[in-house]
Amino acid sequence: MNLQQVDRLEILILIDNYADSMLENAPGVQRRVIESNGFLPTDTVLAEHGVCLLLTAWKDNKKVGLIFDAGFSPIAAPRNLEFMNVSLDHVEAMAISHAHEDHIGATKQLLTMAGNPPLCAHPICFHHPRYWRADDGTMLQYPEMINRDDLQASGHTVIEKSEPSVVGD
Repeated sequence: MNLQQVDRLEILILIDNYADSMLENAPGVQRRVIESNGFLPTDTVLAEHGVCLLLTAWKDNKKVGLIFDAGFSPIAAPRNLEFMNVSLDHVEAMAISHAHEDHIGATKQLLTMAGNPPLCAHPICFHHPRYWRADDGTMLQYPEMINRDDLQASGHTVIEKSEPSVVGD
């Protein structure tokens, strides 16, 4: 693997993994309203539990982007990109750190918005079924959160690797 030093790295936080859905509105702060009434704020970014980052590296006036994780819902990260008027035309890949629901929510939407770059994920991201053991020993099954075959059937390229990968030149 040949790593090069970059001139600059920008990390744009699209979803910050901090949202307290129990907080009420406050002066200057309007919380996301329950979707059943059809209202989403149009004058602010959306917050939710989860993480989604846009990493952009510059080298000799060329920029290369990587989307890292996709937040919890299919709504917030795409909405925040549109609200901030951020283009994904420089994105060469998307990476998923792990397949918990707060890291994969907008995977398909972001891949589509970025022009369908490859999705890089550890093979374990696609293991199913998964379980959580409660204190009493009960095994609770997680729903299938991300499916390789569904992504590929939708035209997305999935790269499964357990070792580091280089993105861009």
